[in-house]
Amino acid sequence: MKKIILSLVAIFAIIIIVVVVRSNRQEQIDSANFVIGQAMVSDATIALRETFPVDVMLDVSGTFPDGCTELGDIIQTRDETTGEFVVLIQTKRPLDAMCTQALVDFQTSIMLQGTEGLPAGEYMVRINDLNRSFMFDIDNRVSDFDPLK
Repeated sequence: MKKIILSLVAIFAIIIIVVVVRSNRQEQIDSANFVIGQAMVSDATIALRETFPVDVMLDVSGTFPDGCTELGDIIQTRDETTGEFVVLIQTKRPLDAMCTQALVDFQTSIMLQGTEGLPAGEYMVRINDLNRSFMFDIDNRVSDFDPLK
């Protein structure tokens, strides 16, 4: 009887572990039979391009969990309360694919949207779980003032 109870407890514990691990992966299945997840971002640098208005570029690197995963959608929003830019980098991989179980490095560049017209100041950017900031020393907008008039 003890063996049966211990076996049931072990099976129950395994089920709980599988459910917790599965829910922590933040993945969902989309209608095209892909598993959609969130990219593991390890580093990001911000570069201000020498244009006017200034373009803000994010150079992002990280790892995919296997050989089948690739970049998915990149969703950019701005928190109107805090002014923080939020960049969500998603991944996708075929649902039933047999994949190599080795980390695969990735790197991508993203132009940050919504920076034109911002006043001078410091701005925060959240890229998945990574936080970075950049500074505009002057307003990032073209003036209506014409010095030739």
